[in-house]
Amino acid sequence: MKIILTLILLALGMASYAQSVDMEGYWVAVKSKPIKSKWPISPMDGLIIGFKKNQFEMSHVYIDSIFHFPLEIKKKKIFIRDSLFGKLKYLDSDSMLIDFDKRMRVKFKPLVKGFSIGRSLDFKDCTDWSFLYDDHVQKLTLLQKSWMFSPNTSTKLCIAQLLRSNYNIINVEKWNVKEFNNIHLFIKSTGQFDNEIYQVKAYRGDTVVLKDLTYCDTSEVRLVKEKSISQNERERIIRKLHKKKWNTNYLASKTSLIGGFYAMDTTLLKKESLENNRLSFVFTDSFTYKLYEDDAVVRSGNWRLSNNGAQIILDAGYMPYDYIDLIKIQPDTIIIGKVDDFHVDGNSFIEYYYRLRLKKE
Repeated sequence: MKIILTLILLALGMASYAQSVDMEGYWVAVKSKPIKSKWPISPMDGLIIGFKKNQFEMSHVYIDSIFHFPLEIKKKKIFIRDSLFGKLKYLDSDSMLIDFDKRMRVKFKPLVKGFSIGRSLDFKDCTDWSFLYDDHVQKLTLLQKSWMFSPNTSTKLCIAQLLRSNYNIINVEKWNVKEFNNIHLFIKSTGQFDNEIYQVKAYRGDTVVLKDLTYCDTSEVRLVKEKSISQNERERIIRKLHKKKWNTNYLASKTSLIGGFYAMDTTLLKKESLENNRLSFVFTDSFTYKLYEDDAVVRSGNWRLSNNGAQIILDAGYMPYDYIDLIKIQPDTIIIGKVDDFHVDGNSFIEYYYRLRLKKE
């Protein structure tokens, strides 16, 4: 009986504490889930809401504008413009739960205004970044191209490479940086539609120190600007690559990533061309390239060297197969890593990250 009474008193104490927390400030939605599993939901992750006395503000991590509405709260129900926005289910200093339409519950995290930001980095000035968390390293190429599915927002295209010991997992993702009221946010997706939301804690030289809001991980997350190579080093690598045909000497490794089916008119590399050392590359000093299967040209276009000198970027650099990792450069050979889709049989394909040792002809 004493244990039950203690638990009741503890619960009442927690409830009174939660109700006493001030809602004023900005909050960002980090997780949406159905209240009943049979109900479909439209995730609200990335929604930003703000409470200021009798005013309600709304924005999104991928939208620059902030919208203002009159606010009224009655019996834990939040009204904007006399319309029900949602019902406050739980509130404490670290999180807030709001129910929408009795079918969806959304978790919000507070945005802290106490961080000493000082300045911000111009992300247009650099595309190559290392994203460091725990023991993982993810290379991010933050492009200024609009995200193909949201061209009218500030959502931009990102090439994300998760670095493993023998292979890389390369995906097309989206990203953005949002700054408002001395709050700086960095956002990137996982699987294109799940958002990871981070608040900037500090800028330290070329490093951005981040606070994880999505998974509430307490370990430090860092976004580090990659160093550009010197002009002399760039010219040395380019001279090494061009005016030669690089033939496959041997297939060092291949790792299957995904497989599936494709339209019959899609042109893919042949799996046997990879396995039988029949792929060759030519990079010219006019920055055009050709990819051969035996003597047949299967791809061609433009190429350039990345700012950090670690990759060859083909064409626009908007797709994973536009990137060639320069793993090792020797006098007569280079070792490269690349992702491509290969025809298997019928209309099926398999995606490999493969490493080739290429020898100049």
